[in-house]
Amino acid sequence: MQSSRLLTVGTRLAALGAFCVLSMYAGAVFAPQAPTDPAAFLKWSMSSYQALGSFQAESAWQQSFGSAGAAVESKRVLVYVKPNRFKVISTHAGSFTQISVCDGKKIVEYSTSAELGAQTYPAPASIAEVSSMQMQHPMFCGSLLYRFFGGPARLSALADTHKAPILFGPDVTLDGQRCKTVRFYATGLYGKTEVAIGVKDGLVHRIRYGNEPLLEMMKGSKDVPQNVMKGLPAKLETVELFSRLVVAKPIAAATFDTTVPKNLKTTEMPSSSEESSPPVPVGQAAPEFEVASLTGETKRLSDLRGKVVLLDFWATWCPPCRKGLPETQQLHREFADKGLAVLAISDEDSKTVEPFLKQNSYSFPTYLDAKGAAGKIYKVEAIPTVVIITREGRLSAYMVGLQSPETIRAELKKAGLETK
Repeated sequence: MQSSRLLTVGTRLAALGAFCVLSMYAGAVFAPQAPTDPAAFLKWSMSSYQALGSFQAESAWQQSFGSAGAAVESKRVLVYVKPNRFKVISTHAGSFTQISVCDGKKIVEYSTSAELGAQTYPAPASIAEVSSMQMQHPMFCGSLLYRFFGGPARLSALADTHKAPILFGPDVTLDGQRCKTVRFYATGLYGKTEVAIGVKDGLVHRIRYGNEPLLEMMKGSKDVPQNVMKGLPAKLETVELFSRLVVAKPIAAATFDTTVPKNLKTTEMPSSSEESSPPVPVGQAAPEFEVASLTGETKRLSDLRGKVVLLDFWATWCPPCRKGLPETQQLHREFADKGLAVLAISDEDSKTVEPFLKQNSYSFPTYLDAKGAAGKIYKVEAIPTVVIITREGRLSAYMVGLQSPETIRAELKKAGLETK
């Protein structure tokens, strides 16, 4: 599976001690007065980032290992031009460096380790939607900051309000700026998060998070070597401290040069449309299949005739899957009594899936495809894969890779579900 290949790259980097640093630059006044409600304040900051034509920042990144007191430090530099040109340089322990650069057409990621080679990906529509290995992983080049550029409409891609409310923390002063802190449970691999936002400039000056989902994912992964597994801490705390924030400054196009160093072997990561094709053309009858619930009860697609069906093929170890599951939960909660049948399908066993669901308070209907039969029928070669089927049992949409909530809802509406 493509997702397995991506995870393997990530765990190899983790095994090499590729703990990261993220950077940011900013400085301008966007609104005369900040909102006094914590969720509105967070959205106000996201609006500030969405309005930026360009942005530069540096950050000091530090990860502490619980009671052991050990810590690693890195530095990052971010240069960005709206909507999807960017360059992130992460330097770890003063020597190992990772680079992610996008010229608006493709992303190129590589490091100073020739053994790891380079990977290229199709460019996302926005930096807020980036999902390449280095850019989505907080230990490599990833940061929650990128999601701010998507604006307030993408709040659900930043904060999981089903796990924790958005609240204010104590005020702080950072880099000469008076900041309010906002606390929430972040989606993806970040977990419990506190963001310090300037009350005058609307910009992020510090992000602090616990990485609880990241630790769970690594501990549950079969790809993490045993010697690395034994060294995993019981607790992490990561801090990104941003400085030298610069906005609205022209940035040369050459900054985003995606030429791969000649000594590196390049692997081209396919786009979602190339990774897998639908089992049948859109509009034709969706193939029948059978899966089992966590208690062993079988379910067939034909049992759901008369409902709009959403199949979400996923796994507990898959970071993009975990990032998308809160939206699957929200869809089930909103539309289960309005004609939507959600089937979240994993090829893992119940001992793996059931504790994960309980820990995350997920109540969407979950099924096991232990032998991978349903996955084969639906040509699932990468996860997450989301399939939407009409009330008449016809294939309506087939989407590979993490999708935005807006995209999934639009496809459900096309399939005949009344989403408003």
